[in-house]
Amino acid sequence: MRHSAAIAVASMLALAVHAADPVFAAGPQVGSVSRIQAPGEALRDGGIHPLGSGSAVHQGDELRTGKGARLEIRLLDDTTLTLGESARVLIDDFVFDPGRGVGAVAVDALTGSFRFVTGRLSTLRERQVAIRTSFADIGIRGTDFWAGPIRGVYGVLLLDGAIDVTAAGTTRSLDTAGSGVDIAIPGAPPGPVVQWAAEKTAEALSSVEFTQ
Repeated sequence: MRHSAAIAVASMLALAVHAADPVFAAGPQVGSVSRIQAPGEALRDGGIHPLGSGSAVHQGDELRTGKGARLEIRLLDDTTLTLGESARVLIDDFVFDPGRGVGAVAVDALTGSFRFVTGRLSTLRERQVAIRTSFADIGIRGTDFWAGPIRGVYGVLLLDGAIDVTAAGTTRSLDTAGSGVDIAIPGAPPGPVVQWAAEKTAEALSSVEFTQ
């Protein structure tokens, strides 16, 4: 319980600081760029740093992609986060301590599409993984999922594992691969959980697939 409380307090403090000031000094390195297509950059220490394959990613970085871009980062526990074009993601918090069996990831997905696949952190005894978007909070229980704008709404698609999608006081639990929810506008609750058609799934995944 003490490990869980420590992780929760650390995450809440980090989120509070970041919410008050979106541009802050870089934290420790938490991963690196494993693949990149077209322009990508990190906002860090108040400056803009172009990204290339192998570039370090730090806690507190705001990652940005341009038109036609794709960006894949690999965190220290082998979690991967892939961004589509015109995306912005803030790496709020990262803890990975396999020796104590504790870990946490907190990410703000500000704009655009992304795919998130948990790594070794999902095997730890005490873990917290949370993704925040302007449409919903996504709680993760060891998983592979996609989220982003699609067909005029914001969609969340489960590819493996299980997630909880919470918005406007309503939580939808997804535990079947291929199931998803749509959220009409920020502040609206998620719609019912349904199996996405193959065409819609392909459209979603194409937004984060590398083409070069």
